[in-house]
Amino acid sequence: MTRRLKTENRKGKLFTCSLSFVFCYLFSVICFLSSVFCYAADTSEYVNKGWVLKGEKKYQEVYATVDACISEFSTEANRLSQTLTDYPTKGEENNYKIMNDVATCYFIKGETLREEGKTEEAKNAFQTIVDKYPYAQAFDPRGWYWSLSDTAKKAIGQIIGKGIIEKNVIEKEIRVNIHDIGTEFPINYEKYGKFENVGTKDYKYQITNPIGLANAVGEGIFPNSNSVKFDPQFIKVKKSLSKIDHWKVLNSRDMRTAFYKWTIAPEPGGVKLFYIADILERSGYLEQAIKAYYAILVHYPQSYGWTYWHTPWYIGKAALYRIKYLLNENPKLNLKFEGAAIEIVNGYDNDIRNDVFIVNPG
Repeated sequence: MTRRLKTENRKGKLFTCSLSFVFCYLFSVICFLSSVFCYAADTSEYVNKGWVLKGEKKYQEVYATVDACISEFSTEANRLSQTLTDYPTKGEENNYKIMNDVATCYFIKGETLREEGKTEEAKNAFQTIVDKYPYAQAFDPRGWYWSLSDTAKKAIGQIIGKGIIEKNVIEKEIRVNIHDIGTEFPINYEKYGKFENVGTKDYKYQITNPIGLANAVGEGIFPNSNSVKFDPQFIKVKKSLSKIDHWKVLNSRDMRTAFYKWTIAPEPGGVKLFYIADILERSGYLEQAIKAYYAILVHYPQSYGWTYWHTPWYIGKAALYRIKYLLNENPKLNLKFEGAAIEIVNGYDNDIRNDVFIVNPG
């Protein structure tokens, strides 16, 4: 009897140990899966994590992350895609977030596969976007959307060595041809107004000579809203501008039309100036672009927009970084940017109502 009790006791210990092992094993598996899949409160979490992992070149984790999103949400993404015959109108993009994020996961996967040299698999991932999600868009933190399908087509063209696979994917690039570039660069703002309370939360710039300042900055840059009306190219396209969506034309290759549309776009001053500056920069008008970016720091340092995830995007800080970048990349301009700073107290949260801006335009 004693021997049998020992045997049973031994079996009991083994059974207990087995349960502990199984529990520990399952727990470790659950933790691993949680780190890969369950972190995602929604599709955007997969997208964010996918981009980060790709940047860190953790390729297997990239695939696990984006494939999890695709597996879980592709049915809904496909349903949303089938309801569209064109890109959603501005303000409705968030209604198609699942579709956009699933398509973005395919894009991240395609880019990762291409980095690994798996070109055929990469092409298939990009082609899925073209076929299933032709109107999907990804959000640029600077405030605009870009077409995943168009970009995927370009990637496929690069892979197969034939450029763009569709003749109409890329239009001819049309750059801005500024009629009035102004009389000064850089602008001596002290000639045209007064800086008050620089470096404090009560900063402001008071214009005392608006006509002189308008003449100095040139067409499309605050406070010059009149020069564009006399621009021969603007006069030619003026009647057609009312039919054009200023957000859709923003990232087109017709930068001339985009520029004219944005000079009359119904957007806040800082938002309008930022995108005008961006168009000027892409068109090669670096001095005009810098003037436009700097006008934001002078006149609209507290301006903001909203990202895809409805978090604040501070335009003044973005303009400041753009100026620094352009001057660093273009030493031939022989300019230094000193003293500029925008501190946003409480800027760490998403409540713009408690933000306090301490501004020095430099």
